[in-house]
Amino acid sequence: MLGCILKETARHDLKVAVAGIPKIIDNAFRYFSCYVYFCFVIDKSFGFDTSVHEEAQRAINAAHVVAESIENGIGVVKLMGWYSGKFMPSHCCNVDCCLILESPFYLEGPGLFEFIEKRSKEHGDMAIVIAEGAGKDLLTEGMSYHGPATLGRWFVDITKDKGTDARII
Repeated sequence: MLGCILKETARHDLKVAVAGIPKIIDNAFRYFSCYVYFCFVIDKSFGFDTSVHEEAQRAINAAHVVAESIENGIGVVKLMGWYSGKFMPSHCCNVDCCLILESPFYLEGPGLFEFIEKRSKEHGDMAIVIAEGAGKDLLTEGMSYHGPATLGRWFVDITKDKGTDARII
């Protein structure tokens, strides 16, 4: 809507200021940030602040509660936002591991499974956040990232094979 207003004011050469209040859940403004002569940068939006400071944190807290109630429990929270790993520190103030698309990771060897095993021995439980798109290169052929066999579901299944009790929150 804001883009249409900007285009029309430019088309009619109107000397007006147009202000919009952004509401978008993942701060993904790059697709809509330049219209006509106007470019802007958005630091915050209502939807993003709500998703980060309320809903994501609520899910992460629930993951901790579930993980603590199970021996060697792992609470898994899958968050949306392709290519938005830069925002994950905002979400992940209370997690043991945060997996993002922009940072590839390994499962075997000095990778995720070793970290999980060490953390389980030291603390008995953990919470993991998996950002949308993280580990997509680990999915096997025929697995859809958007279908029921997502990385979160696959991760829960494979960690159960390793002797932990992971649950998706």
